[in-house]
Amino acid sequence: MSTSEIWVGGLGWPYDELLAASLRARGLPASTLGPMDRDAFDRGVAALPRGQCAPALFTTGALLRRATDGSAPGRYLRLHSCGPCRYALFGLGYERALSVAGRSSVGLLDVEQSPEGLLALAESESGGPLLDALLVGDALAERLRRLRPHVRDVDALEARAEGVSRALAQALEQGRDAREALVAQTQWPDDLPRLPARVLPMVQLIGEPFSLHVDGPAQLNLPRVLAAANAEVTLPPLALWIAYQFWIARQPAFGQSRKPATQRVGELRRLEDALRTRFGEIMRAGEVGDYELPDVDHLADLASPHLPSGWRAGYGHVELGLALRALELGRAQLVLSIKSFGCLPSSSVVDAILPAALDGRLPFLALEVTGDGEAARESRLALRLGSARRMAEAASLAPSGDAATTGRAPRAG
Repeated sequence: MSTSEIWVGGLGWPYDELLAASLRARGLPASTLGPMDRDAFDRGVAALPRGQCAPALFTTGALLRRATDGSAPGRYLRLHSCGPCRYALFGLGYERALSVAGRSSVGLLDVEQSPEGLLALAESESGGPLLDALLVGDALAERLRRLRPHVRDVDALEARAEGVSRALAQALEQGRDAREALVAQTQWPDDLPRLPARVLPMVQLIGEPFSLHVDGPAQLNLPRVLAAANAEVTLPPLALWIAYQFWIARQPAFGQSRKPATQRVGELRRLEDALRTRFGEIMRAGEVGDYELPDVDHLADLASPHLPSGWRAGYGHVELGLALRALELGRAQLVLSIKSFGCLPSSSVVDAILPAALDGRLPFLALEVTGDGEAARESRLALRLGSARRMAEAASLAPSGDAATTGRAPRAG
């Protein structure tokens, strides 16, 4: 087995750092590609043909930067996909860009982005600790999102969160239990001065996993921008993508009616239940106790009148289901889709199906991660936030219990 360093990247902060630490705890040398920032984007634009989607540009640029930083060659741990998703072509782009840069010695270590690949990982000895690393990332990222609109000094808050991420990574590398590591860090934001309580609109973010979770320009800095505009943000945890893969594996194959064997379905449901249980334990340890993992079956039921559940590409029915769930629960005054401008399945859902499904009952806006047009995006967002703020204020005055109009009370974090 190769002893070259494994490079982790593509999930963003804090997931990459925590996942690399968990790999080191398994005795594997590992580090991250670094941030998916504007420098990575610009390098990717320079290295790839025009028309590539955001994940390809950011990850290619970060990989090139890591490969040319003077360190020994490594192996990039990447998600591999087949089918209509452009992830299937990323490997060719990486190899071409590395070859042109004279770094062909860098290898690619593929993890199949499929139910089968996920099951193989879940059943392996390393599956539990690696899953814990991702769930710890969910807990830290969600607590930071909840706190941003409510503290006076956001820069201090984010600096604290980055320090906590490093401390959690060190604990995971030492083999400590994920819950214990989180409990030891729960007081990190307690002494930061808070803003007065006020009514804030809630924005539900949807999109494919890369644009939702890769912190920074890859998601248009939207959690920061929205918090600065006095709005709260909710987005699905990365764990939902894992639950969605289990859901796919227990459904009939695309174009077929025959379901997997009963024993197979039972095994998958047990894994889903274990994921949900562990997710709850990690969220409570990180003091994010009411952060529930959405039920993928329920999302499919919500989406099914508008989108066949057999749709496998992109994030399938999850994006549509999350928007309709926010409407059902009265938990949002705006649905905001982050588009990687290359995911055709996601664009089909967002551009055509979702507006028709919402039918004007909830404001909706789609923004593209294109690397330009920032002023136009911000003006469109400002208009939508204005209407969302008015909805939130009206909801705060509505009789309690009206699920169709009642917004969530402001969260104190």
